[in-house]
Amino acid sequence: MYEIKPEAIPNMNTKMRNALCDIKPSIMGIALHFYFNETKKSPMKFKELTSSFVVILKQIIEHRLEREYDYHRLPAPWL
Repeated sequence: MYEIKPEAIPNMNTKMRNALCDIKPSIMGIALHFYFNETKKSPMKFKELTSSFVVILKQIIEHRLEREYDYHRLPAPWL
């Protein structure tokens, strides 16, 4: 919906920033998908989030997510 009509969801960037820090990995994954698409359009606009992305990547690599996010012992490859 956001891609079709961005103005339909006010404060989307603020909502996604909050979702990026959510305790539930599934919510964090939604925010990551949003930022993945948005940074392809305008990478410099989200430069300040680089450290957050690195922290999330470390959490994934170090198996700090629940086991249900592993796929054949790979830590959350879809994230």
